[in-house]
Amino acid sequence: RSPEEALTLLFEGLRKRETATTEMNRESSRSHLIYSLTITQTDDAVQATLRGRLHLVDLAGCERLKRSMAGDFSASGSPLKARERDSQRREAGAINKSLTQLALVIHRLTQKDGSGLRHVPYRDSMLTRLLAETFGGSSKTCLIINCSPLNKDREETKQALEFGKRANLVKNVAEINLEIQQEPSEIVKALVAKELGEFKRERDELKREQDELRKKVKEAAKESIELQWRAAEEVRKLEQENEALRAQLQTATSAAVIAERISADEATKLRSINASVQQSVQELIEELVRARASKKELQRVILDLVQQNDNPNPSCMQNAKAALTQAKNFAEELAARPAPPP
Repeated sequence: RSPEEALTLLFEGLRKRETATTEMNRESSRSHLIYSLTITQTDDAVQATLRGRLHLVDLAGCERLKRSMAGDFSASGSPLKARERDSQRREAGAINKSLTQLALVIHRLTQKDGSGLRHVPYRDSMLTRLLAETFGGSSKTCLIINCSPLNKDREETKQALEFGKRANLVKNVAEINLEIQQEPSEIVKALVAKELGEFKRERDELKREQDELRKKVKEAAKESIELQWRAAEEVRKLEQENEALRAQLQTATSAAVIAERISADEATKLRSINASVQQSVQELIEELVRARASKKELQRVILDLVQQNDNPNPSCMQNAKAALTQAKNFAEELAARPAPPP
């Protein structure tokens, strides 16, 4: 009737829990442990009683005899007696049978049936009868699975996780267990109606806030998507501009290389033309020097002819003819000479 008494009973149940050593576990549970705690709250003013029940269940693991009891020795090395070995095998069979019935109940609860009529075998074992409210009833259930991470135990671990996955599909509808001993008065009904009205208003307010939050979340998600789309569009534009700049840079680099090659060719050509022009100028200077000499010679001959006009000298005539021939040849050479390149 007190918390101390409840804890005393729990420790007593833990003390009486049967364990044994097998080849898979040093402290293997040889039975299930169920601790039920019932709490009752009574209000004499309204003649009502609230009743709740807490189940603490330690289910023994499903065993395969070929692994847990394959040999004649325990995990500690001591030999097993024939009676102990047979007792452990019977315990393992009873554990596996009750777990199979529990798995069948969970399977029936999660099985989809279009007709809506299904038989759940709660009464086929003591375990399922005690846990009828836990699976498919009006309670809240929390299931904790202990499994081994070893590779050699992967089959047992897989089965345990599949059992938990199937049990997680069971839908319970939690209800308050209220027992009213007599018909409530009008005042109590009014108070209850008032409380229900306040609960409904709070529920409507919470629903309205929830709708507003959902609306804000949707707007925020929409805005986030738009921002992401804009950012992606800007990134795409920047990538296109980057590609265009790369193409322009490549074109400019190619043009610079071509211009450099053309400039080198032009420089080589100009140097060649400059050398040709310098050579032509040098030749023209030499020809001018020769022309000046011929001119002086011709002037001298003409002066001699003028002085000897009355008695011409044959040698002077020959010199004049030679000078004229030389000047004619020089003029023909100048006319035949090609023009220098531009």
